[in-house]
Amino acid sequence: MKKCFFVLILIPLSFATYGQQSETDSVKQHHTIGYHANQINAEYWHSFTMPVNRIVGLQQGVNVRQQGGMGSSYTYSLDGISGSGVAFLIDGIPTQYLGSSYAINNFPTALLNRIEVYKGVTPVELGADALGGVINIVTIQPDTSFLDLSYSVGSFNTHQAHLNGQWIDEGSGFITKISSYYTQTDNNYEVWGDEIISVDQQGRRIDITKDNPFTRFNDDLRIIHAKPEIGFTNTKWADKLMVGLTVSDLERGIQNGDNINSVYGEVRLTEQFIMPHLHYQKNDLFVKGLSVNSFNGYSIRENTLIDTSSYLYNWSGDKIIQKSIPGETTQGGVWQSTTYSALVSRFAITYKLSDNHRLSLNYVRQGLNQQNDNNKAEPDFPNPEPIHSTSSFVGLSGSSAWLQKRLNISVFVKRYSNQSETESPSFITPDETNPVSYDEDFWGWGLSAGFDIVSWLKVKSSVERTVNMPSSYQVLGDNIYTVANEELKPEQSFNVNAGLTLNQQVDNVHFFQLDINGFHRDVEDQIFQVQQGSGFSGFVNYMNIISKGVEANLNYKFTDVLSFDINTTYMSVVNNNESGPLASFYEDRIPNTPYFMTNFVLKSKFDNVFITGSRVLSYLQMSHVGEFLLNWESTGVAELKTTIPAQTLFDWGVSYQLPFGITTSLDITNIFNEQVYDFITFQRPGRAFWLRMRYRL
Repeated sequence: MKKCFFVLILIPLSFATYGQQSETDSVKQHHTIGYHANQINAEYWHSFTMPVNRIVGLQQGVNVRQQGGMGSSYTYSLDGISGSGVAFLIDGIPTQYLGSSYAINNFPTALLNRIEVYKGVTPVELGADALGGVINIVTIQPDTSFLDLSYSVGSFNTHQAHLNGQWIDEGSGFITKISSYYTQTDNNYEVWGDEIISVDQQGRRIDITKDNPFTRFNDDLRIIHAKPEIGFTNTKWADKLMVGLTVSDLERGIQNGDNINSVYGEVRLTEQFIMPHLHYQKNDLFVKGLSVNSFNGYSIRENTLIDTSSYLYNWSGDKIIQKSIPGETTQGGVWQSTTYSALVSRFAITYKLSDNHRLSLNYVRQGLNQQNDNNKAEPDFPNPEPIHSTSSFVGLSGSSAWLQKRLNISVFVKRYSNQSETESPSFITPDETNPVSYDEDFWGWGLSAGFDIVSWLKVKSSVERTVNMPSSYQVLGDNIYTVANEELKPEQSFNVNAGLTLNQQVDNVHFFQLDINGFHRDVEDQIFQVQQGSGFSGFVNYMNIISKGVEANLNYKFTDVLSFDINTTYMSVVNNNESGPLASFYEDRIPNTPYFMTNFVLKSKFDNVFITGSRVLSYLQMSHVGEFLLNWESTGVAELKTTIPAQTLFDWGVSYQLPFGITTSLDITNIFNEQVYDFITFQRPGRAFWLRMRYRL
C-alpha cells in the first residue's frame, strides 16, 4: 500500500527524467526520454588524460570508490545501490563478457563518444538486469575516414597510448578500422597511516607516517588491447556490416588482499582474451520504419592466479620470513587458471509506426561455460567440474508522443531468466558428484513519461519493478572455496524517479539549466557473500534496504567560452529488515556507504590563441564526499566509532590544440596531495602529473 501511495503522489507531480546535463553536454536519443539518465559528451575530455571513473564519478547520484590506483578494484553506487545491482555495457554489450581490459576503469577516454548513466529505471534497449542502474559506454563510430593517436606519460611510471582510425571507400562502402590501446604503470605511490602495520627483518615494528611513508611495489599493471574490423557501411543492404576480432593481454601484481596489512610481494594475475564478432545494422529493412541491430560474439578468456612464493614480505619490499610451505595468499600455493567461454547474442528491432509512435523489441542471450584448472602447484589436487549457465533478457516497449510532442510516454515489460548447472563434489563419497542446478525467471514492468509544461520547464517521472538475477558463481559457487546455494533468490527492487528541469537561454549569451530529482528504491533480498565454515563462503539473501534522496544540478554557460556545473546529492540508505539477524539494526543507515556528495566542474575554451585556428581548453574540478560510518550506527560508543572521513579532491588540466591536429595537454590530479581512501586503510594515489600528446587526422 505504501508503494502505491508513493507512486500516486509522484506521478502527478512529474513525469519522465531526461538528462542531467546542459544542452551542450547532452545527446538526445528517443529512448532516453522518460529516464533518469545523464548523457555525458566525452568529446571535451579527448584532449586530457582523464579516467572514465573520474568523469562518471562527477555526476550527481554517482559515487565511485576505488581500492587503489590505476586498474584497482572499484565499486559504483547509483542512488545508493551498488555491487552487482549496477551493470556496465560497451555499445550495449555486457562488459563481463569482454575481458578486464574492457572494464570501465581501464577503458581510455579517447575512444568514447559519450557515456550514458541510467539510474534506477532503464530502457529495454539496454537489455540489462540491473536494479540500481546501467552505465553504457558508447564508442566513437564516425561515418568518415580518420586517424587518431596519442601517447601520454605520468606519475608512477605510467605510460598510455592509443590508436583509433578507419578508412572508408566512398564508392563501395568498404570499411576497415582499428581500435587499440596500451597501458603500463607501476602504481608505486606512497602510503602511510597508523592503521598500516609493518615489521623489519628483525621483527621490530616500523612506524609508517607521512614523513616516513612506504611505496607500493607489487601493484603494477600492463594492458595490450586491439580490435581490428572490416566490413561495409551505408550500402543498400546494410547500414553497417562488420566482422571483427578483439584481443587483449593483461598482467598485474596483487599487492594486498582484503586487509591492507596483508602485503604480497610476488602474487601475479594474468588474463588473455579473444573474441570474434559479427555486427549487422539496417534501418528501413524491407519496409519503411523497420530497423534491426544484431550483434553476435564468441569470447574465450583465461585468468591465471599465480602465488607460489615461499616468502612473506613487509611494506619495505623486504623478504622477512621464508616458509617451508609456499603461498602468500593461501597455504600450499596456488597456480589456478579459469577459462570462460561465452556466446553473446543481441537482437534489437524497432518499428516506427509514425513520427509519434514506435515499438521496440530487444533480446539478449548470454551462454557461459566456466572451467577451472585448479592448482598446477599441486598437480594431484582434483579439478572441479565445469559450470554451464545461460541467461536471457527479452524486453518490449511502446513509446508515444502527444500534444505536439510535449508529452512523451513509454510503457514496457521485461522478462529475465537464468539457468545454471554443474556437478558438485559429494561430501559422503569423495569420488562421486551430485548435480546442482538453478532455473529462475522474472517478469518486470515499468513506465515513464515527460511533459514540457512550457518551453523552459519540464516535469518528469518513471517507475519500474525490476530484478537483478544472481550469477552462476553466486548460485553454484566455484566447487573449490565457494559453496552452492540453489535456493538463492533474485534481488528485486521497486524504483521510482521524479523531478523537473528548468532552462533558459538569455540573449544567446547566457544559458542556465537547473535539474532537481528525487528517487526512491525499495530493494528486497539483496545478495551478500558470507563465511560458511573454515575457509569456505557462500552467497545468501541477507538484506532489504530503502534508498531515497534528492539530487540537484545547476549548469551555467557563457557563450562557448565558459561553463560550470555544480551538483549535490543527499540520500538515506537504511536497513529495512524488521526481523531476522539484522532486526536490531532496523532503520539504521547501511554502514560503509556514503550519503552526501558534491561536485563542481569549471570549463573554459578559447580560440585563436597565439595562432589562428588554435584552441585552448582548461578545466578545474572538485569532488567532495561527506564522512560516513564504517559500522552500524546503533553499535558502539559514539566517540569511538570508526569513521571514514570526508574526502575532497581537486583536479586541473589545460590543453593546447594546433590547427593541424596536434594537441598537447597537462593534467594534475589531487592537486593538494590529500590522503584519500574510499575504503578504510586502502589509500588512493596522491598528487600526480600527466603529460599527453595527441594527433588527429
